[in-house]
Amino acid sequence: MLIVLIPKAFHTMRMGRSLLWIITLSLPIIFLGLLAYLLKDSFLSFDWSQLKSNDLINLSALAIGFFGAFLAIGSLFVAVSQLQQAIKDGEEQRQSLDASREQLQAVVEITKKQQEVLTQHLETSKALFTLQE
Repeated sequence: MLIVLIPKAFHTMRMGRSLLWIITLSLPIIFLGLLAYLLKDSFLSFDWSQLKSNDLINLSALAIGFFGAFLAIGSLFVAVSQLQQAIKDGEEQRQSLDASREQLQAVVEITKKQQEVLTQHLETSKALFTLQE
């Protein structure tokens, strides 16, 4: 699911944030590499046959928990990026609506003036009609 979300996030980000995304997405790899380097001697000398099934389940749950934490951090960055984009789009829409409102107000004013002119022409036409009778 993370693979599906990453391209959308990259399309909505600015170029300045792409480095932050690369660092964030590479954190699990860096963490696991560092952990493997620091514990390589312990892993080699450890007797894996003494582990019980409960221990293996706990280690798997720990690994899944770390993966979930990194996934949550990535999701948070995606959500913040989308929120910032939505705020920006909302402001642009507000400006567009304000400009449209001003243009419609100008059209209403012109229509009122045309109505006044038409009313004057109607009165003039009525006056001419009564004079011709």
